[in-house]
Order: sequence, then C-alpha cells, then structure tokens
Amino acid sequence: MDGKKEKLSLSNYVIFKNANECLEGRISGLPSSSTSDVFNIFCFNTFTEFKVPITEIVCNVSQEVKRKMKSSPFFEIPNKTHFPPGLKNVLIVDKEWSQENMYDLPHKTNVLVVLKNFRDFLMAYSGIADSDEVGEVIKGFTMCFNTFFKKFLIYEGEKSQIMSLKGEPSEYCGPLHLLRLLYFLQKETGNYVSDLSTKCIVLDYTVYLLDFLLMKYKDYF
Repeated sequence: MDGKKEKLSLSNYVIFKNANECLEGRISGLPSSSTSDVFNIFCFNTFTEFKVPITEIVCNVSQEVKRKMKSSPFFEIPNKTHFPPGLKNVLIVDKEWSQENMYDLPHKTNVLVVLKNFRDFLMAYSGIADSDEVGEVIKGFTMCFNTFFKKFLIYEGEKSQIMSLKGEPSEYCGPLHLLRLLYFLQKETGNYVSDLSTKCIVLDYTVYLLDFLLMKYKDYF
C-alpha cells in the first residue's frame, strides 16, 4: 500500500470508487497528516469534491483502465451539457456583456496559449495518454475553434469587430471564447462525429479542459 501512496500526488488524475460507481477526477488535496490516508478528489462527473481513502483509488486513468473499471460516462443523454456551475455563469455573463460591449482584442492570453498550457498540464499530471494523443487533441481543439468560431460562436454585435481582425481566431480570442467552443462541442459533437469511441474521447477532453479552466479561473477570467 505504501508503494501505491507514493504514486499519488497533487493534480494527478485518478479513478475512484464511490458506492457502486467508478468515477474520475483530479487529486485536489493530499492527506492532512502522515497517518491519514484520505485524499480530496475533484470529481469530473459532478464537479464537486469527494474525500476518498487511498484504498478506493485507482491511479492510472488510461482509456483501457477506464473501460475495465466502467467509470460513469459524462454524457448519457444526447445534447446534454456537462459544465461546472461557475463556468456556466461566466457564459451567461459573457452573452449579456456581448450584446452591448466589445472585448479588447487581440486577447493577451489567446486560445493558442491556453491550449499549450493545458497540454503541458496534461502531460505533467494526467497519465491518460501519450504525447501523440494529447498533441492530436490540442490540434483538434485548435482546428475546431478556427473552423466554428466565425460561423457559430460569435454574437451579432461582435461581428464587425471580429471580421476586421487579421489571423486565425485562436490567435486573437481568449479563454472566454474557448468556453463558447466547449459548450458548442458538448451540444453538437454528435452531429459532426459519427464514431462512438471518437465522440467519447472528444467529450472526455472537453471535461478535462473545463476542469483546467476552472482550476485557472483567477488567471483566465
């Protein structure tokens, strides 16, 4: 058991058991003393914290392990979104603001920077994929943002400003605009991706990215 405890550190992604379910999350707090074996885990299924004894934690969250553990899926109902309440409120305020105001663009922390930071975090802490898979996911988010932004992700009052900017949207838009993409992907991925396994990977990574944005809330919003 001591060997397993050494593998668990702050921000590691894990699967943990809760009653009859296996849930997925990120370690947000370590045991308070050397004699304690209880970890705080921020659960991706509920966006809340659980206190979990080490005996209920599986450290590796690779796709293979997730299948074996049958961890609860994030998306059981088509077109249902899975957003942390705090970030959903950001989207609501964003919509209200954008009806009468314009953001200062290009954003000092553009989408490309956010996605690079997310990639670095995944590679350091997640254990969910190798660098090739993570790289492909980051390329996919970037491509989706640049493809969908002007068509689906801007409000009417923003169009004149956005259309006057040069370069790709990922170069001048910021974290808040990336939130719009994640909401869009959670609602519409099924209309663009037919393969179930690919759809699940895309939706899983939207949740991982939302968790990262929530963790970096003070820096990005």
